[in-house]
Amino acid sequence: MTDQRIVLFRAECRRYSDYLREWRIIQTELEIIQHKMENVYSPDPRKSAGSVKSGSSRSLVALIAAKDRTLEKSRSVEKKIEWIMRCFYSIPYPAYRALIWRVYVQSNKISDLAEEFGIPTDTLYPLISNIVSGIITDERLKYLMQKQIN
Repeated sequence: MTDQRIVLFRAECRRYSDYLREWRIIQTELEIIQHKMENVYSPDPRKSAGSVKSGSSRSLVALIAAKDRTLEKSRSVEKKIEWIMRCFYSIPYPAYRALIWRVYVQSNKISDLAEEFGIPTDTLYPLISNIVSGIITDERLKYLMQKQIN
């Protein structure tokens, strides 16, 4: 089970940059929708005499629906980013946190980091595995398994 936890965690961490990029795109979409909403005005009821000839109220409804869908996408991506960050902040020592970040998120090779820090590679592998196994609780594993299914 431990190997599966590590593999799933590493795969999710590798998507961190993609999640950030996706979140930024969604924020831009929200800004565009908000701008469009601010430029849509309801028709003047005195001029329309009871019938709406303008599509502005329909387009406002469509923009509100688009905003709701985009906000939902944003929340979904934010949850993924927050999950990764919570996992990393649960690592008790900042040095270990930084090391695992460089391996799993930034995709640095363990052998390169071992050389950089003057630590034998065969010492670093089990250290990282033990730390990651410790932070992936059953609840966090459920999240990873659910992502695997979806």
